[in-house]
Amino acid sequence: AYGMFLPLASLAVLWLRRRQLAAAPRRVDWRGAPVVALALALHWIGVLAQQPRISAAALILLLWGLPFLLYGFALARWLLFPCAYLFLAIPLNFIDSMTAPLRSFATAVSAGLLNGFGLQVQRVGSGLFSAAGNPFAFNVAPECSGLRSLLAMTALMAFYAWYSQPSLLKKWALFLFCIPVAIVANICRIILVVIVAAFFGQETAIGLWHDYSGYPIFLISIVLMLSLDRLLNLDYPAAWNKLKNRFLAPASS
Repeated sequence: AYGMFLPLASLAVLWLRRRQLAAAPRRVDWRGAPVVALALALHWIGVLAQQPRISAAALILLLWGLPFLLYGFALARWLLFPCAYLFLAIPLNFIDSMTAPLRSFATAVSAGLLNGFGLQVQRVGSGLFSAAGNPFAFNVAPECSGLRSLLAMTALMAFYAWYSQPSLLKKWALFLFCIPVAIVANICRIILVVIVAAFFGQETAIGLWHDYSGYPIFLISIVLMLSLDRLLNLDYPAAWNKLKNRFLAPASS
């Protein structure tokens, strides 16, 4: 559902970098010709194989390769991220294979944490059942594996990492944190559903709370993203000196 917003995000990147695009020198660069040829070949393969995803990828590659050929790499390098970002809008069904391991991991961690909190829960496969007197039983469905959250956070954190981080290394670091952020957020959702069921009943948990819990959980994801962003940008020597002066300074006589 969020795929339709990704082209708008790419256009926003172009607007934010409009001065760099206008100032970039322009000249024909024949190194872009193989990129254009590859894009056309991919489209041809996609048509023959009746795979529109391949043709969509070819179109994105062509959107980058043509400016590379006609105007040179000095301009094309500013187009690299907004064009690459569009690949996240292509549905990739092969990642559905991650559903089962994500379900098992989220269920196991949720059961362990709930038992650690004192709420007795028994895990059977991807199901969570009351091990005390609380009448609840949940099955973590494939839709609740966290894969959707992972894909959404990938798109969000890719854009935010590009915007907020000064260096390429930090951009990639924040972007790759989308995986643990999505997993942690999904585990929080499962835990909160079980807690609501234990205190307010299973009907409440699987009804109103389950249907709308995605919104507060997504806020948790955003808070985690912003916290990681701050940690990456933190001046650790200055922070250490501040803590040392505050807690380790000798007491005045």
